[in-house]
Amino acid sequence: MDKLLRRTGLFGRKKKEQPQSEKSRLSAFLAQVQKARYQKGLMRHFEWPLVVMVLVMSLWGVVSIYAATGSPVDPDSASTFLQRASQQSIYYPRLQLIWIILGMVAMAGTIFFDYRLFGDMKDILYWGNVILLLLVKFTTIAGRGAANMFFQWGSDRTIQPAEFGKIAIIIALAKVFAERERPIRTVSELFRLSCYVGLPLMLIIIQPDVGTALVYVAIFAVFIFASGTNYKLIVGVICIAVILLVPAWYVLTFSDNFRVDRIQVWLDPNYAINDAGIQPDAIDHINTHGTSTPMGDVAETLAIKKVFGEHAYDISINSTKSMTGHLLGGAGAIEAIASILALKNGIVPPTINHFDDDPQIDPHLDFTFNRAKKRDLHYALSNSFGFGGQNATVIFKKFES
Repeated sequence: MDKLLRRTGLFGRKKKEQPQSEKSRLSAFLAQVQKARYQKGLMRHFEWPLVVMVLVMSLWGVVSIYAATGSPVDPDSASTFLQRASQQSIYYPRLQLIWIILGMVAMAGTIFFDYRLFGDMKDILYWGNVILLLLVKFTTIAGRGAANMFFQWGSDRTIQPAEFGKIAIIIALAKVFAERERPIRTVSELFRLSCYVGLPLMLIIIQPDVGTALVYVAIFAVFIFASGTNYKLIVGVICIAVILLVPAWYVLTFSDNFRVDRIQVWLDPNYAINDAGIQPDAIDHINTHGTSTPMGDVAETLAIKKVFGEHAYDISINSTKSMTGHLLGGAGAIEAIASILALKNGIVPPTINHFDDDPQIDPHLDFTFNRAKKRDLHYALSNSFGFGGQNATVIFKKFES
């Protein structure tokens, strides 16, 4: 495959090489690794401010996770900050810290070698990525949205090969374009490069993972633009992409793809209500995501007012998390059950632990503060907005014989 691509000019013209035995190839590779090792003098060019910024952002993420996974503490049993902190679970913050440390170790291992070494390993990275994408598609059990995207171990541990594939395709394309003798000038050259990116891209699309596929397209587009490709070719590709977008979207909307639903919800906040075949004024109760974070609660409240208009003031709203805390991956299921029981029993659960109003939140909305209330309910809506953009809104209707 590599020889064929070299003959077609994908990797640029190279001198004819004499065939090598496997042993001599391994020896040459080890010698290359030895030569490409870290040199102390290069550290003066190291971007320390960038590393510090990444570390600060990562540690802020740990603090945010700690805050989001905390639970109310009895003020009589813990009067100081350290006492309150000692009573909180550190499972998820500790897990995040472990990943940060592993990431820093991986970064240190990466910068130990000359960057050109990774370019010389482009074929290993490219085909390794393809093999992992094949394995995750055809050897794993379909998860959310009928998608095969993750290798999973334990109850909630996952790893997504396509994320590492982004790095692999960037390195592979960088080497490919660096070896070219001139910019892309013909349709045939662009087609061959498109096929090179298209193989892993198609494997991601059939998972299906629209979000990551779009990232691959963006990576390829940046390389095409930055390499000085003929602008007429770029305009032509954009036109073809726009034309193909119509049938592609038509096909995707008939697939079981949760990412398509996310795009539709973003385009139309009324999507869940319209999809349920009801009018907005039919909703009696909303079980909010409600994490008691200033930014999140304000945004969710504004969304409720935007979607329901004046009817928002007639809806009984609550936050189950005020009583359960944040259950992370289990929050959506628990709150769905709470919504169903609210319909069954005609009781809206309260939003407890409310003491002070947020000036940015409309006080005229019915948040069912501190006490449950009886109400005849017919439709309940439950919001779940998880980490990493795992967003969903479901609507339940009361069973009537």
